[in-house]
Amino acid sequence: METLKTPEADSIIDEAEYSRRLGIAKRTAITRRLNGEMPYIRVGRLIRYYWPDVVAHLRRTSPKHGGAR
Repeated sequence: METLKTPEADSIIDEAEYSRRLGIAKRTAITRRLNGEMPYIRVGRLIRYYWPDVVAHLRRTSPKHGGAR
């Protein structure tokens, strides 16, 4: 069975869209980038994020829920 892909799933997004999708302030997005907490792409002066890389990074670095208290 073939997996359907939406245009949004494979997109390269700017900082405003990145912060909107994560529900964070644009300044928080900038701080995370400057601290090396999130993968990004620089093309000249432009900063872009490859959304699948962002999602993969969040899955790898987010704490697992459940189990221990």
